[in-house]
Amino acid sequence: MNLWNELKASITGDTVDQVAAATGESVEATRRGLIGAALPAVLTGAVEKFSGEAGAVRLLDEARAVDPDGTLLDDFGTAVRPGPGADTARRVGQGFLSNLFGPRTDAVADVVANHAGIRKSSASALLAIAAPLFLGFISKRARTGGLDARTLAGSLRDARNQLPSIAPAGLLSTLGFAAPGVRAEEPMAIAAAGRPKWLPWVVAALVVLALLALFRTCRKHEEVPPAPPAPAVAPAAPAVATEVVALPDGTQLTLRPESLTYQLAAYLKDPAAPPPPRRFTFEQLNFDTASNALDAPSLATIAELAAILKAYPNAVVVVEGHTDNVGEPAANMELSKRRAEAVRDALYAKGVAKERASGVGYGETKPIASNDTEEGRAQNRRTDLVVTKK
Repeated sequence: MNLWNELKASITGDTVDQVAAATGESVEATRRGLIGAALPAVLTGAVEKFSGEAGAVRLLDEARAVDPDGTLLDDFGTAVRPGPGADTARRVGQGFLSNLFGPRTDAVADVVANHAGIRKSSASALLAIAAPLFLGFISKRARTGGLDARTLAGSLRDARNQLPSIAPAGLLSTLGFAAPGVRAEEPMAIAAAGRPKWLPWVVAALVVLALLALFRTCRKHEEVPPAPPAPAVAPAAPAVATEVVALPDGTQLTLRPESLTYQLAAYLKDPAAPPPPRRFTFEQLNFDTASNALDAPSLATIAELAAILKAYPNAVVVVEGHTDNVGEPAANMELSKRRAEAVRDALYAKGVAKERASGVGYGETKPIASNDTEEGRAQNRRTDLVVTKK
């Protein structure tokens, strides 16, 4: 599998047109920026961040969390047109870029801007769009093309050798890679340019020095008392138990039995379960302090929730936001409302019909524990999902 060639081929003319409209740049400049710079930058970061089979497993997990049904590329317009879908895609993209590049993200945007001749703000937007595009491509290939961790690891390894030919000028040096055209795994390439005549003498001298150092080390070992035994290594933490849940539409999710999504799927599947309303509390749904911005793990939970709701098309849910009593009641009411609507909008962005999900905020008016203790306040700061129809 040639990762770069297939990734590039997955970007259609319609996708470029939609991205151009979203950034306000010309179609040609957008094509240069997206295919010529932003996507190669994301691929370069992925090659470095997710090397080896263990890294490929993590990358597949991230791709499935963002696009569990592998359909993001088929309707990418939703992810770039103004609205909840674009907001969610931008948050996903920015989170993934931060994971790939950390503090160098801004410098990577400079490289994209210089390569495409566009504004830096547009370059940053292209990078934030390229990230979910890349993850959607990985998810689709895993779902429909049988891409597994071993194949992906090999493809990432092969892609590393292509980077000098596909990366825009300045990208590899910005990210600390070898200069284009030089591969670290081929140090003997200097022979092609002719080996200097003094090189064998330098090598011989280095060998002599190494032997002397080894001799001194051996003498020291005779004089130094044996080191005390190493402390016992603590046993590894037990693996988190998960189960594969098969949904009616053929989607398979790997869920923790104690998670909201696992319990929701079991409830919707069970014809003998009590009728609605049925309340569930999110155990992994986190917002930035005093804001309605969901973090990356929370977006993965939303992706699982959306996949379940799409598999049970008769289900209707209400997202409820709740706070503790710290702060002004009116501000808490508004914050809980915005957070509930953020979850609702994220579900819309994942393809859940608007008539099937709504959001409401209750502020501090419905506590489930005492607000006199930190533990109680933590319980009251929650987001609930209420099934009103199944």
